[in-house]
Amino acid sequence: MILKTKLFQNHIIRQISSKNKISSNLDDYDVVINPDDNLFEVFMQEQGNGRFDFKKEDYSTWKSSWGDAYRFGLILLKGTESIAYSFHTIQYKSLGLQPDFRHLGMAWVPEKYRGKSILKVVTDYLIQEERMKHQNMLACNVHWSQNFWLKATGRSDIGACTYYISYYELYDFKVPIPKIKDDCEIVVKNVNTKTVTDVLKYDTSIFPFNRKNWIESLFLEGIGRVAYNSDGNVVGIGCLSTYPSGECVISPLYADNTKIAQKIFGSMLEEVIEKNKKIRRFQVRSNDQCSNSYEWIQPFLKIPLRRSHLSNLCYSIYPPRHYFNFNKVFVNAHPTNAPC
Repeated sequence: MILKTKLFQNHIIRQISSKNKISSNLDDYDVVINPDDNLFEVFMQEQGNGRFDFKKEDYSTWKSSWGDAYRFGLILLKGTESIAYSFHTIQYKSLGLQPDFRHLGMAWVPEKYRGKSILKVVTDYLIQEERMKHQNMLACNVHWSQNFWLKATGRSDIGACTYYISYYELYDFKVPIPKIKDDCEIVVKNVNTKTVTDVLKYDTSIFPFNRKNWIESLFLEGIGRVAYNSDGNVVGIGCLSTYPSGECVISPLYADNTKIAQKIFGSMLEEVIEKNKKIRRFQVRSNDQCSNSYEWIQPFLKIPLRRSHLSNLCYSIYPPRHYFNFNKVFVNAHPTNAPC
């Protein structure tokens, strides 16, 4: 009886393996760029709805924010709507002396298709269609995606920036919220259609590339804050975005120093609690390039700090160490859209 059971189990395993065995030839796939509503709904059902920090409206926002510079792609098993890989690219135009770059994000492979075959397909596509060896490309890559990045670009350097992620429940925060004392008479204001202009200027000083429309939308739709010193100069900006899943994401938090970052966050946290928003947890990202990017949140917590490795900043041509003002990046913008 035991022998028959094992034989039956092995038969099922072989069936599952053969079902999910896919081709490693790019010609056996269809690639759809900026899919229509029906196909995008397939993506939402298979993957999008399962992401805590993504909502359907984000796709429309990103398309309208970047226009022709935005491409959302699906790699499908040929002749089907079965998604084997998803991604998007954003072409960033420099506003200064830095070279333009293309950012790769939203990378996802269904678990049933993960393996060497799909990695080869993705690599071939990126080399042939995205011209990764000739385009200046950046991406915040998790461990598995660093493999195809190396094959597609020949670059293995991951030292430009390391990203971490922390999760905290709402009850992990102290109530009442601690008041942060400062010696500079910092004033924190809500972001509105008037103050958002100051947000955009400060963002450009950190990230000197074209993303005005997206940042404006992000701060006006979310819980946005801008901080001023006694001279009326902008010294920090921050935004909290909430999602139907209950995820509350700090994205981004830029400031001249730690005290300012803390005052901005304290103001945003007060609004979350006052409005009694249904928050499941807070998502907080940190990096190894900004001093106190990890520790700044400690005064607000009742529990010890915690974090885990998230990704590394990878590049195809130009090392991006001096592209961005990481010294003020306490929390980076969403890594699927930009390095900081």
